[in-house]
Amino acid sequence: MTIKITNTRIFFRYLVTFVIALALLCDASKQVAADEQTIISYINSGNKKSTKGDYKGAISELTKAIEMNSIYPVLQGLAYELRALNRLALRGISDKKGICFDLRQASSLGIQSATTTFYELCDH
Repeated sequence: MTIKITNTRIFFRYLVTFVIALALLCDASKQVAADEQTIISYINSGNKKSTKGDYKGAISELTKAIEMNSIYPVLQGLAYELRALNRLALRGISDKKGICFDLRQASSLGIQSATTTFYELCDH
C-alpha cells in the first residue's frame, strides 16, 4: 500500500475542512431541531478534542454523531470525513480500511473534499 499524498496536504485539507465545518455548523445551528443540535454538539466536541491532539476522544465523539443517523446528510457526511481524518492522524495509514470506509461514506453523502481525499488515498 502506498500513500499517494503527503501528510502536509492532508493536514491542510483537514484545516480547511475544519474551518468550513465551523462556518456550516454556525449557520446550521440556527435552524435545526434538538436532535440535530446534539449532532452538532458531538461534531464540535470532536473538533475541539482533535485540535488538542485527543484523536481517540475526537473519534468517539464523531462516532456518536454518526450513530444518530441525521436527517441532514451533510452533518453525517462531515462527521464521517472528520472521523477519517482523525483516524489518519491517530494511526496513520495502518487504519486504511477504516479511513477509506469513512471517506467513502462521507463522499456518498455529498462531501466533495472526502471524495478528493478518497481518490488520493484509497484503492478504488
